[in-house]
Amino acid sequence: MTPDHLDYGADAPSAQPADPAKLARVKDLASEFHRLKGEVADHEAAAKTAKSRRSELERRDLPAAMEETGLDLAHFPDLDFTVEIKDFAEAGLRASWPETEKQRAYRLLESSGNGDIIKRQIVIELDRDEGELAEAILFMLRSVRFVPRGETEAVEMRVDDRAEQKIAVNANSLSKLVRELLAEGKLTPEMREAWGVWSGRKASVK
Repeated sequence: MTPDHLDYGADAPSAQPADPAKLARVKDLASEFHRLKGEVADHEAAAKTAKSRRSELERRDLPAAMEETGLDLAHFPDLDFTVEIKDFAEAGLRASWPETEKQRAYRLLESSGNGDIIKRQIVIELDRDEGELAEAILFMLRSVRFVPRGETEAVEMRVDDRAEQKIAVNANSLSKLVRELLAEGKLTPEMREAWGVWSGRKASVK
């Protein structure tokens, strides 16, 4: 151990120990870092708890309390805010869903004439030295024919076996579609289940 219990480490030079004053500065900064790290963790935990409680108030407690009054709108002049209850509908395909459930949701979107909100992405894994191939793929995806730099004849590369299609549906787009179908009375129980629809009443406080 060094003076003031500062450990220079096994690899530190023994002939020229660090200046104790400079090491003390490092110790102070590290102590501040450690303290702030703990504060950030505490704030994040508190924020998570607050968000959870806010959601409960928004979607459960306030709508229930307002329902008991028979009102959808209540203004409190002494607090200068207004509570309003409105219908809501949200939807989204959960990342944890099995692929079979996701495919069912996509098929239902297609069969109901709403396949245009499905996003498709083709992903191709290339080696680091295949930059020219990557550029050529922008022009023709499946069967690529190009002339390598410095060559005079074209070569053909097949990338079918390295292509992967990713399909996704944006939650906001799906929720918008669900609200439109609800308004038109066209949202079926099958759609509710397949698209992860959550609807009810929620409060806003302004």
